[in-house]
Amino acid sequence: MGTWWSHHGDAVVSTAVGALATILISFIVFRYQRTFRRLSYSVIARQRLVPLMGYQEYSDLRIQFRSNPADEPWVVIREPWIVIVSIINTGRQDIGPTDIT
Repeated sequence: MGTWWSHHGDAVVSTAVGALATILISFIVFRYQRTFRRLSYSVIARQRLVPLMGYQEYSDLRIQFRSNPADEPWVVIREPWIVIVSIINTGRQDIGPTDIT
């Protein structure tokens, strides 16, 4: 056995190190692929701003956000609602501001 090891020991050690490195790298790649980003949402509340009956009384309703009107020519608001939405990160990676923009 001593002569066999002296002739093939380097090959056995390098094969074992290569196999171990392959398994380790495969595991790291597998874990990296499993870390994902995901947003989940749930509607907490929604409320109609204008009642179904008598909506003509609100024909002059204007909606604005930070002094910017939302009634631009390309925005048509026929039935305005207030909706409260909860957005939660359900993935394994953090979601930063640059991911949202």
